[in-house]
Amino acid sequence: KVVDDCNKTILLNKSHCMAYIRRGDAYDSLGFTEKSVADYEKAITLRPSYAEIYNELGIVYFLRNEFSKSLEVFNRILQLKPDTQTSLEYRAGCKSKLLDYRGAIEDYDKLIQLNPKSFSHYYNRALQFDLLNEKKEACKSMKKAYSMAEKRLSTEFYAAHDYLMKNCRENFSSKTLKVFDLSVELLNLYEERKLDLVIKKYDEMIAIAPDSASLYY
Repeated sequence: KVVDDCNKTILLNKSHCMAYIRRGDAYDSLGFTEKSVADYEKAITLRPSYAEIYNELGIVYFLRNEFSKSLEVFNRILQLKPDTQTSLEYRAGCKSKLLDYRGAIEDYDKLIQLNPKSFSHYYNRALQFDLLNEKKEACKSMKKAYSMAEKRLSTEFYAAHDYLMKNCRENFSSKTLKVFDLSVELLNLYEERKLDLVIKKYDEMIAIAPDSASLYY
């Protein structure tokens, strides 16, 4: 129905920019990506300074794994609006996919300046350093992400925690590392449905860290 109404609008006024944008959104939702891209490109020719169109087009290219095209689009929007965080995030993702890890780090640095309380910026920055095999910088950035998520016990916290336990072990006590290693053994036993042995692993972990509420839980 959205496409039908936009078609009627465009029949009446072929220069109606928003009709192309809304039809492009609808085509994207319906999975017609070629038509979606064509509408966004048309909208850009009509309003080349309207930054939001570039964002929509760049995301479509990104989701199609056309990272070079997506990067080019996000470069264009960031020339218009240098502090657009969503565009910087996607551009960093494009650069990483294209193996430009240094470029991705530069974008995450900008994102951290714009939003220093975001877990994901530090986390993704750490992963870029990891891909460059610069473990010291990766650990430094990941520790920052870890500290930001520590009180939430969220999936983000556990992702950062696991990275640090596996790659930055020199920063932790032997007790903490022992609990982590037991947790890895526990997960393997859980997947095998050996629940009696899982409980024994928890008992071992609680003996080492009796003040851990999450272990009792």
